[in-house]
Amino acid sequence: EAPLRIEALAASREGRREAWATYLMGNSEIVVHAESIRVLAHSVRAHEKRPRPFLVLTLGDLPDGIAEELGADGLEIVPLDVEGLSLPSNVAPRASKWWEERGSKQTLARLSVFDLSQFDRIVVVEGDMVALGSLDMLFEVPVFASGYELGGGPEGPPGINSGIMVVQPSGELFTLMMQFAVQARWDTHHLAYLFNTDQSFLDIFFNLTSTRHGIVSFAENGSFVGCGSIDALKGGPARIP
Repeated sequence: EAPLRIEALAASREGRREAWATYLMGNSEIVVHAESIRVLAHSVRAHEKRPRPFLVLTLGDLPDGIAEELGADGLEIVPLDVEGLSLPSNVAPRASKWWEERGSKQTLARLSVFDLSQFDRIVVVEGDMVALGSLDMLFEVPVFASGYELGGGPEGPPGINSGIMVVQPSGELFTLMMQFAVQARWDTHHLAYLFNTDQSFLDIFFNLTSTRHGIVSFAENGSFVGCGSIDALKGGPARIP
């Protein structure tokens, strides 16, 4: 069986439909998280060079007033299709256990950003971040990109940190993810239990289905130049040129 490959799914297009996105999912501190998202959005927009929609991806009902406050700030609430997010009955037992431990609905919901194909490119930023400068250049990256995690151990390259990601949504890519999710082979990967979130799944998926590169670099005008060698990350943190 040929391995899954995803490089061919990414494309650069003129007139791209672009958006910022973050997550707001139910828990006991959702009001605090909503307020942090308002701060994040304000900081992003204070530095952006042209306006883009700012999506707040939600799962389940929001407390009274939260949606109105976010909407008043110009943020777009995007309720995720919870009913459509479920693993098929033929999922391998080990893989099923992994999803159940993490709450399959919430973890799958976070992955659904890859299926928002009404957009060509989405920059995902977690709500606990604040932009200190323009992040516009991230929309120039033509392939999936993320922050990196140095805690992945010695058995592979530095891992993905899903706190910030550049996503090229694609129904085809999301289908590959869901096919991958029901297999058992990825569950034995050394990263499978490193994080209790979707981050481990994304790390393994992209590790096994694509070529991992190093730090992204940009020209002075913000245009994408390329990616460095992954070897440069193995010795410790590196600066973005």
